[in-house]
Amino acid sequence: MSRRISIISLLSAVAVLSSCIKNDIPYPLVVPHILTMDVDGGTVTIDQNKLTVLIKLEETVDLKNVNIKSFSLDRTDIRGAEDLKGRHDLTQPMQVKLSVYEDFVWTIRAERPVERYFTVEKQVGSATIDDVNHRVIVEVSKKKADLSAIRVLTCKLGPKQVSNYSIDFDNPVNFADENGDAVPRELEVSYFGETEVWRLFVTKSDKSLTLTNMNVWTKEVYLTAVGIEGEDNGFKYRQKDSGDDWTVVDKSCISTNGGEFTAHLTELEPSTTYEFFPYSGDEMLDVNEFVTDAPRQLPNASFDVISPVTSSYYKWYDPASAIDDCKTEFWGSGNGSETIGGSAGMGFVITAPDDNDKKDGERSVVCQSVNAVVKFAAGNIFAGSWNGMVGTKGGKVLFGRPWTTRPKALRIWAKYSAGTITHIDGVPDGVTVSTSDYDMGMVKVALGYWDYRKYGGTKESPILWNTTDKSSFVDFNTDASTIACGEIYFHGDGYETLNGVKTKQPTGEWRQITIPLNYRDMTTVPTHIVVSCASSAYGDYFTGCETAKLWLDAFELIY
Repeated sequence: MSRRISIISLLSAVAVLSSCIKNDIPYPLVVPHILTMDVDGGTVTIDQNKLTVLIKLEETVDLKNVNIKSFSLDRTDIRGAEDLKGRHDLTQPMQVKLSVYEDFVWTIRAERPVERYFTVEKQVGSATIDDVNHRVIVEVSKKKADLSAIRVLTCKLGPKQVSNYSIDFDNPVNFADENGDAVPRELEVSYFGETEVWRLFVTKSDKSLTLTNMNVWTKEVYLTAVGIEGEDNGFKYRQKDSGDDWTVVDKSCISTNGGEFTAHLTELEPSTTYEFFPYSGDEMLDVNEFVTDAPRQLPNASFDVISPVTSSYYKWYDPASAIDDCKTEFWGSGNGSETIGGSAGMGFVITAPDDNDKKDGERSVVCQSVNAVVKFAAGNIFAGSWNGMVGTKGGKVLFGRPWTTRPKALRIWAKYSAGTITHIDGVPDGVTVSTSDYDMGMVKVALGYWDYRKYGGTKESPILWNTTDKSSFVDFNTDASTIACGEIYFHGDGYETLNGVKTKQPTGEWRQITIPLNYRDMTTVPTHIVVSCASSAYGDYFTGCETAKLWLDAFELIY
């Protein structure tokens, strides 16, 4: 009896004790990610760090009826995405709460850019279109236009194919009161069941011909002037002090927007002064001039100038060089330097000169991936400087060098050798790899106006790239401060992907390759250039083949 009571008492004590024990073990922090999304009539940009999805829609898509056809997540146990597929009203950002253990709010936002234009006869310059306040302002020639009978040549203020207009523009429109003074007209623009009321202002101007812009490149220039619509508008030009007759710019080289006209002159000589003048009808302006940019090249572009850091590795400049721009550092590598330790200080040289395997000059440079015991390391060389190790977890790079010319392409000699991937530590969001996939080498080039205060770098090299902080990585294809970019990936199994187009190529042989620069902004002058080369494209994620090698030589900017 007493034994039975003792057992019962013991069990009761255990039960009481168990009820008093709190589960203080925290859940792991798991951020749910949207990897891909397919939207009818839209392109999607996903920011994994900010937890945002931006959908850019075609003009013909109704913002109130956006169809998300499919999406993918990075885990199968994410809750909250059940209603994401289907049609949504995205006139305002939509917030979706996703969770594994904790809730994280994703924001899905849609934009529908609309091309708008408005032109009339005898217009001076281009129209001012205020799409926020729904106003259009147009100036016409004071001498040649009749405000009571303005003929509208083109009008598009709403989305294409779905917009209706309340004014019949097949006939002249009266923009004058009984005294002949200018008065605005109201225009209703209807689409997707809604109506916008626009106010159209047409006023007379004393201006008839004005030079408004010169956009000068190395072998070309864009000249813009404001004249009178319907007149013979154009430019004449010649090389200064050449004694040549004036050349009339062919009409096929001139684009117009109302009375504004822009000439695109090509095949010009670099570093040369040209003189020109615009004309509109019988009127012409005084002679003006511009100087084309110099065809600047990358310093030490064949990687011939080197000097030892230690007995085991080199840097790609020499303070004693007879070439001025080779006396200071332009090219950096993860090897490190005399003052900032890198992989070479740990006994792993990942970038080296190759005096035997080359295509130009005394040597090439070879970037070689290695298993550095603590971490996988990709060989690299880049326009910028090494900024140091982050413990044993990664490294920091300062990308970019001052640059103001605008080349059309980067031409290189390259050769690549790699097997299948031997180390996988991470990959970019939306990418999957396995040890059966071949490694890739890469070369990227970009021009931009990156503010070092925003991108974390210095005035000299504005972009700080920290491999332990993925939010510091810059995608030049979508980055707002990038003017132009181009890239090539060399696949170890004999393919290359040039600006997104994959083809079969003998990547294991020396080949001369031209990487076109795709310009998203044709008017802004860059402040810096970035060139980044690596033997393993996912080396920043510590993924690649430990025997991958990328040889490079004879870089040349094409203008």
